[in-house]
Amino acid sequence: MVRTTVHDLMDITNCTLEVGSQDCEIEGVCIDSRQVQKGSLFLAFKGETVDGNAYCIQAIKNGAAAVAMSREPSCDELEQAAALGATLVRTEDAQEFLEKLALWWREQLNCVVVGITGSSGKSTTKEMVARVLATELKTSATKGNLNSNIGAPLTVLACPLDAQALVVEMGMNGMHEIEAIARVAKPHIGVITNIGIAHIGLLGSRQNIALAKSELIRALPPSTPDSEYPSCAVLCGEDDFTGWISSEVAMPAGVRVITYGTEVKDDVSCPTFDSDEKGCAYGQVYLNDGKSFELNLKMPGVHNLKDALAAAAVGDLLGISPEHISEALGSLESHNTHQKILESAGGFTIIDDSYNANTDSMRFAIDVLCSLEGKRRIACLGDMGELGERAPLYHAVVGAYVAAKPIDILVCVGTLSREMAKAALLMGMPENSVIEVANAHDATTILRQLLSENDVVLIKASRSTGLDECVEAVKGL
Repeated sequence: MVRTTVHDLMDITNCTLEVGSQDCEIEGVCIDSRQVQKGSLFLAFKGETVDGNAYCIQAIKNGAAAVAMSREPSCDELEQAAALGATLVRTEDAQEFLEKLALWWREQLNCVVVGITGSSGKSTTKEMVARVLATELKTSATKGNLNSNIGAPLTVLACPLDAQALVVEMGMNGMHEIEAIARVAKPHIGVITNIGIAHIGLLGSRQNIALAKSELIRALPPSTPDSEYPSCAVLCGEDDFTGWISSEVAMPAGVRVITYGTEVKDDVSCPTFDSDEKGCAYGQVYLNDGKSFELNLKMPGVHNLKDALAAAAVGDLLGISPEHISEALGSLESHNTHQKILESAGGFTIIDDSYNANTDSMRFAIDVLCSLEGKRRIACLGDMGELGERAPLYHAVVGAYVAAKPIDILVCVGTLSREMAKAALLMGMPENSVIEVANAHDATTILRQLLSENDVVLIKASRSTGLDECVEAVKGL
């Protein structure tokens, strides 16, 4: 992780020393005072609801060697910092400070960088790519959901100096956000999992989403034979925007494109596959140059196959052996990703996918539910955020999809999910099988009454719906 002195920090970020020593050494950067490590730098962001500046003294008490405030410190804060033997600097802009420091550290690193984005599947793909590369390379990767314009620079700063590979997940809510992340991360390989409708309410159209996601590809260096690391865009062959990204973005920038998917024409493919009794996909994967390996996933859901193929494509690009790719992908289980399969105390199975939701990920999760055996299949689905003026339609699409599947009970949570319920009923789902509730608390009450031994329940919505609380409440039943 990043190591420097306050003297160098001042040169890198243009911050000013308020109290303490320029010789103060720091190791690591943190923006949460509760997660401060001894000797680290605490950077105070002023958020909409929480002002990190108010926690600077606590961060010092927790072990921070230095703090960077994004407002002028009070006399009391200066006195306390001095009394505690810490160094305090001030910056006018915490985001700019973070990006400048991360860019400086990125320039110290000598490793291949893989950037990953997409409307869905990017976190799973990130985990898979990191697992594959780690079989032969010292690999650092995004932790949890640190994929924002704050999280991604922190990912770079957490990368050790001797790393051989860095995997950076890149999320966005609007134009130029991935561009800003890529400017810091400087990726060599860019993976776009798909172009869906997540954030369509903010961006207006799938074309605009494709433009925003393709900022990753625009940031890649041109592909040249003498490059230390391969420059390549890794795209899903079945996505309808792949042709446009290839011809209008990658090719003009001189960036090589390889595709992955379930068709023979793809550069990395698994044209024949099946799934086991647990819904986990398996099949023969074909790489470039005639190489192949047998893939046996331990993650339910055929949609995970494409994420695995993306990881295989990156691994093959970087010289990871087919045997190691197969071993790495076969060892990753659902508890390592957002979607978790939990066994409750009461003998029923919970698919916890309460982290986030859009129509594509809803469809994938519903398929996972249908792939698992159980006495009854119950879908507890809540509102999806950031879908714009067409949100009611997208919720209705999910309801219609549920009605077409072997699902016994649908619990719809939230205002928008009323459209889900209406569509499910319209498409023939029995009236006594569709339940509408207002919020996560009411959903918990209903599930407590419904769930019994050998049931399988999917719990999924955007995080704002709060269904993670519902999962915690029912898993102990």
